[in-house]
Amino acid sequence: MLAGGLALSWLLERHLRDDEGAQEREEFELRVIEIASGLQRRLQEYSLILQGVKGLLVSSGEVTRDVFHRYVEALRLPESFPGILGVGYAILVDRAEKGLLVTAMRAQGLPDYDIHQPPGDRNAYAVVIYVEPLEWPNQRALGFHFLTESVRAAAAARVRDENRVALSERVTLKQETDPHAQAGFLAFLPDYRPGLPLDTPAQRRLALRGWVYAAFRVKDMVDAYLRTEYPELSQRLAIEIYAGEPHGPDTLLYALNQESVLAPEVLAGEHWVTFGGQDWNIRLSALPAYLLGESYGEYSRTVLVAGVLLSLALAWIVWVMVRAHLRVTAVLIATDRSNQALAERTRELAESEGRVRLKLEALLSPAGDLETLDLADIIDCRELQRVMENFFRLTNLAVALLDLKGKVLVATGWQEICTSYHRVHPESARNCLESDTILSQGLEPGTFRTYRCKNGMLDVVTPIMIGGKHLGNLFLGQFFFDKDDSLLRIIPDAVREQRTMANWVNQLPGQRLLVLQDTGNLAYTGPAFEVFSAELAALGPWRIEHRPLRVAEFKPDDYQALMAEPYDALYILAGSFQTAVGNIAQLFHYLHPEAPILLTPWARSPAILETSGDAIDRITLASVYPSRHQDAKIEDYFRRFHARFGYDPHAMTIGVRQALELLDEAFAQGYDTPEEVKQYLLSVPVHQTSLGPIAFDGSGDVEGHLFFLTDLQQELQ
Repeated sequence: MLAGGLALSWLLERHLRDDEGAQEREEFELRVIEIASGLQRRLQEYSLILQGVKGLLVSSGEVTRDVFHRYVEALRLPESFPGILGVGYAILVDRAEKGLLVTAMRAQGLPDYDIHQPPGDRNAYAVVIYVEPLEWPNQRALGFHFLTESVRAAAAARVRDENRVALSERVTLKQETDPHAQAGFLAFLPDYRPGLPLDTPAQRRLALRGWVYAAFRVKDMVDAYLRTEYPELSQRLAIEIYAGEPHGPDTLLYALNQESVLAPEVLAGEHWVTFGGQDWNIRLSALPAYLLGESYGEYSRTVLVAGVLLSLALAWIVWVMVRAHLRVTAVLIATDRSNQALAERTRELAESEGRVRLKLEALLSPAGDLETLDLADIIDCRELQRVMENFFRLTNLAVALLDLKGKVLVATGWQEICTSYHRVHPESARNCLESDTILSQGLEPGTFRTYRCKNGMLDVVTPIMIGGKHLGNLFLGQFFFDKDDSLLRIIPDAVREQRTMANWVNQLPGQRLLVLQDTGNLAYTGPAFEVFSAELAALGPWRIEHRPLRVAEFKPDDYQALMAEPYDALYILAGSFQTAVGNIAQLFHYLHPEAPILLTPWARSPAILETSGDAIDRITLASVYPSRHQDAKIEDYFRRFHARFGYDPHAMTIGVRQALELLDEAFAQGYDTPEEVKQYLLSVPVHQTSLGPIAFDGSGDVEGHLFFLTDLQQELQ
């Protein structure tokens, strides 16, 4: 027995060590994918700079060198986008325009400007006219005709025909002077003449005006990425990045800790990422410090030691005292349990056989009674769940399928307050059961009913009829933007918010309003637009031109014709700030310099100053709190928040701060249940917080109004 125990301990230790090794390799492979995917996201984020510059060119018409300088300077490339050596613009001119271009550039303050190329005349020139920051290394790129260099020319031709961001292969940047300079690459984005068709490659070639580009130093970019995202891990790994295959010095883009790498069979992995038409192979290998920092192997060694000691102790005890007795007892217990399990299994099989027989009769027999079946017996809930999840991703509408007992069979997109609170707490759960069953009774086939459940959620329900029998209900909605007796809201609800904004628009001079609704957040913008449009229609003569779009995918070329129509104002209905919000405002302001532009409270961000350009003076930002420069408490909170965290608080942050203070106030008064806290807060006419007074109406909505901020240059600095 002793030998068996020792052997078992050894086998168990080997098995656990193999499992730990497999787990170690699996986690390392996941780490490789994580680092590679993060680098790919970093490239995507950097490429947005090119979209912003293109938006500047489209919205501003003719961009001078000074305007280009101020725009790029505002991006703060070294701090915000390390690795980008410079951002530039190259214009396409023919042979006849070559001399005029040189003269024009010298007139803009560049007396030594000239076109740099190999000897000989050419029909077309792609010449760098702007590059920022205009430091000495970047000045070497001014006037460079990059179509004379094959790698740059190939990338420029590809981006010209495809109309999307493209990366070049590995190059030595013009800014480099060191013979051992680090690897680099260029990112291009085409700039087409406005108003020309761009449907085919041939049309794009005819419409091409130039290229926006950025010059990257790979080592600087990757070092900054690792330093911010993986400061400790980068000291424990060897990393290599190759531009395609074969792997060698000519395709090596980046190398870190190569001299310290272990043998590949110890721990290594690779992952391919594709962006801008280039495939990068990212390879990671473990260094000794990586293995020392992990705890793999400790558990298997502990098990081995414990197994040896336990085997020795048990062998002695079992051999001397109770070996035979324990065997007999174990056999008797096992036999008794087997008999009990067999009897239980026999009973379950008998019951199951009866249920299956009844279900088959109900489904297959003409005289079968479907009322003996549940809805889950007839439909494939798992497959329907997959279909409904796809439906939710397309429409952002919550869907639920319930049987007549209130059991949820399929559910997608439910509000978190319903799943995490209403259906968990007994009192609110009873309301859910009543809403799911009683309120949906009496509906005729093909009809529906809209109702508000006792927990304040707005639903639409229609019956599910099979064989003339009502077996379940289909629910759509869970809309949550009107008055609600179960919650206290620290900010105005969407109905009050949008009605206030409609009244503000109605006071403007004009009659035609363009509303761009962000479809990326339909849970907010869908109900918000319904309320806004209905209120504005009831107030006066304004006519709405409604255009849904996904703001994050905005392209100036796709919307220039729409915005060129006569409008008196623009409303960007978005539930959060996105870079494209500023680009939209720029384009509209270029076409309508005097027209006001309205943003929702949730689009507030200091980045508006960087992306909207001259349009900032025409933007009005709705706000749930007053201007920081008109309210000393708000200004003091902004100052302290920025000093601690390094950025300004979000529009929701002040409401959260006030809500926490109200909870502390209620707890201090001895109220510690949700209902007691609610009744107390509603009983006090006005609550004083460190950020101003708060008052609730009888429904738990805050009694406040919106503020419309116009001096955003001062407000967002």
